[in-house]
Amino acid sequence: MTAELLPLGIALSLFLYAGVSAFRTRPQPKQAAQDIEPPPAPQASPTVLFSLEAEFPLREIAKAREAGYCAIHLQPADGRWLLGLSKEPALPLQQCHASAGFPGEEIAQGWACGLHVAGLSYDGGQWALLLSEGSPDRLQRWHTTSVFPQEEIASAWNDGFQVDSLAYGQGVWALILSQSDGQSLQQWFKTAGFPRDEIEAGWSDGYQVSSLAYGDGAWALVMSKTHPAEAQYIHIEAAFPDEEIAKGVANGYRPSSLVCADGAWALVMSKAAAQ
Repeated sequence: MTAELLPLGIALSLFLYAGVSAFRTRPQPKQAAQDIEPPPAPQASPTVLFSLEAEFPLREIAKAREAGYCAIHLQPADGRWLLGLSKEPALPLQQCHASAGFPGEEIAQGWACGLHVAGLSYDGGQWALLLSEGSPDRLQRWHTTSVFPQEEIASAWNDGFQVDSLAYGQGVWALILSQSDGQSLQQWFKTAGFPRDEIEAGWSDGYQVSSLAYGDGAWALVMSKTHPAEAQYIHIEAAFPDEEIAKGVANGYRPSSLVCADGAWALVMSKAAAQ
């Protein structure tokens, strides 16, 4: 847009009668043209947010829902709470719980309300449970056992279920299973050391890490083959990887597995495939 001072149609003449002298005003010079920049466009809100909270983040989740975000990740970690939020056009009904014992009653109550288990984790004496509205036709099961649940996994696969979550706490393995849609193949491994070779071999075969846990002196890994495949990477460090989480989220990744074992944190970051 151009701004300038327009000259008057007829120049004003001023006559001062001091003897026979008369004076005419000079035309005002035109101002130089100036470009006026449009106001900056408002910044779009990020679609995914992750934060570390000092206390169980009920207040933060409630405040986020007012802004159109729902919880997608809830995990006790390093004496704090790792919270993931996603901006959604329609917010699902959700519940979140923290408990010292395995939250079996809370899971049953959530199922009775039409919710499904969206996340289960354990760290530092706390179980974290995230329940969310989902497909009413997709059934779920849970199992706890003091030994690695390889028989329960095999039985579930035979019944058309798949592993959604595997966690270890208070001397028990906790397994969340969901009715399979037939679009995902799975494999599991139990190793004494971190299963890097198994993960890399799975990636080469088109599998992704869907659950990673450590308990009873062993690593447990579940990998799933889904379409479209996710991009993933692993990061391991002695300190809590808060900077790596922030870096990954800024590049479109999200923490899908986070485990502390053998004096180090193992982080799996995942990015959904472009549609």
